[in-house]
Amino acid sequence: MNRIPCQCRSRGQAALTRAQLLAVINAGKTPRDRALLAVVLGAGLRPQELARLEWGDVKWEGVKRHPDGMMYVRGTKSIESDRTIPLTALVRDALRPYWESVGERLDGTVFLTREGKPYETGDGASYYRAMLRGAADRAGLVGTRVTPYTC
Repeated sequence: MNRIPCQCRSRGQAALTRAQLLAVINAGKTPRDRALLAVVLGAGLRPQELARLEWGDVKWEGVKRHPDGMMYVRGTKSIESDRTIPLTALVRDALRPYWESVGERLDGTVFLTREGKPYETGDGASYYRAMLRGAADRAGLVGTRVTPYTC
């Protein structure tokens, strides 16, 4: 099977196959949900990092170190944990339709609540976990532990 590399094997978790990963992302109900799932699973952002992601942090065009684009991620632990990560095809292909659906914004928070407000610390994490679990169930992975770190 074609498995996606994973950094956390200490708990005996198996990595999702590419087909399983795509099934979970495609189980998102809206372009926003699919984009959120792709960023969570394809980039492994923590809930607080996801909540802080701004449209200005997403660079669609290639830059020297990341020719397919990149995202600037504001760290949750300290300023030293800020980093840039490549905008992989998996993430880009789900994030771009969502970006287009919100009017190709250049600034503002990427993932807002359904009421259009930024997530507060804590409530974003519970929503994020519930959405991931629901998408995994709809993708046929009932009973499989799916986290941002199993991909």
